Amino acid sequence: IHTGRFAIALFDKFTGVGVRAFLDTNKLVNWPETRAWFLKLKSKTEQDSERLLAEIIDAGSTTVSLREITVAASFLSSKKLGPVHFCRGCGESVPVNEGTLCGGCRGLLPFT
Repeated sequence: IHTGRFAIALFDKFTGVGVRAFLDTNKLVNWPETRAWFLKLKSKTEQDSERLLAEIIDAGSTTVSLREITVAASFLSSKKLGPVHFCRGCGESVPVNEGTLCGGCRGLLPFT
């Protein structure tokens, strides 16, 4: 669901209990290039891509905050995916009813 926020919510599809993870801007004080990039304080041409990547790697999860959540019942689904097996292309799990290849191996991912 697009909310205009940069976060991910992982939750139990039956109870709605879960966690929301987000980049906490209050934790970026020691990571100036990451802060400038995330808050768009520098243009793309002004950014130091190598330094940015190094900061992100060095920071690891220290810039992320977690919050316990409960997703509203109207967003929950009791739809079952059924049994799973392993994709014959990459080895990750995939619902049997989706075939022998996952969506990624079928070229459906928006990234490489």
